[in-house]
Amino acid sequence: MAAAESQRIARAKREYFGGTLLRKYVRPGITVCDVEYTEMRHCRSHTHEQAFFSLLPEGSYREYFGGSELRYYPFTLGFHPTATEHVDEIAAIGTRFLLIQLSNEYNQRMLEGEPALRNASSPLLCNARGSWLATTLLYYPCYIEAAVPEMLSTLLLDWPRTADRGRPKWLPRALDLLRSEYTGRPTVIDLAQRLDLHPVYLARQFRRWSGQSVCEFVNRLRVCRALEHLQRSEMPLAEIALRAGFADQSQFTKTFRRYHGTTPGSVRRAFAGNSRALRGA
Repeated sequence: MAAAESQRIARAKREYFGGTLLRKYVRPGITVCDVEYTEMRHCRSHTHEQAFFSLLPEGSYREYFGGSELRYYPFTLGFHPTATEHVDEIAAIGTRFLLIQLSNEYNQRMLEGEPALRNASSPLLCNARGSWLATTLLYYPCYIEAAVPEMLSTLLLDWPRTADRGRPKWLPRALDLLRSEYTGRPTVIDLAQRLDLHPVYLARQFRRWSGQSVCEFVNRLRVCRALEHLQRSEMPLAEIALRAGFADQSQFTKTFRRYHGTTPGSVRRAFAGNSRALRGA
């Protein structure tokens, strides 16, 4: 009987947000957890007592709220204000989230003087920089305290109510194509042909509405995928480069250094050292 109860408690300790807790790191006011879902599930309407960010490194996820639907793509970063009511759906086995939960005291302190954020009641999306900052926490948890305030500054406050005003109707389709095919060789010309647009027009409007060029958007997705491989595997850097969509290891290293200021090998060594702290937290 005692053994069964011990096993039940051990399982409960490994569960977080309905998934399996892989790693956990705690700083004052902030809890960062790497969670994996080993089965598909549909959760009825509910709320969370604390605000949190959710980054999707892999898998499929949708949530529904107030007549709206939010679909997560690889490295989408969302923010859920305190007491957000929503219905969520894990649509693929192996879906994984990096969840960054904020204590109520920390959340109130950070949002002081930001009534639009403080009074928000629906999930919000972050821009590409927000996703980038959250991804770095997968292997640099020591940056948590510096990253979270910056992540809050990247929230797209006009989504979903006003984001469509003036936005090209083809933009969501373009983003979908790039997110699903970034490990290949997508180009502005190819994308324009598929969307029946002039390449120059597409390039100009894409930068205007996404804040970056098509090439930059694709490279950020590739580097994020490479970070995942660096964290979760011991495969050679040359193989990681190919799997992430780079032409070769040289291009991978050059691009990675441009965005992170260091080499993939250095990041791998840094993560190896930090993973012990994460397991012991």
